[in-house]
Amino acid sequence: MPARSTEREWYRWLDKLGAFRKQFGHCRVPPKWAGIPGLSTWVIEQRTRFHELELDQSGLATGEGRRIL
Repeated sequence: MPARSTEREWYRWLDKLGAFRKQFGHCRVPPKWAGIPGLSTWVIEQRTRFHELELDQSGLATGEGRRIL
């Protein structure tokens, strides 16, 4: 998958997380939350990557992404 496509997909998930945050006032997505299937898995993955510094290496850890994560 080209980097641009991966980046777009990352931002799509980030937008979904933003919608969740707007609705609930936090980013603690419950496991297997039915509202947006896959969102809790994506959040867990991003937090894991963030802590392993994988996001820094791939260039996807934007200021906005860091703030939300």
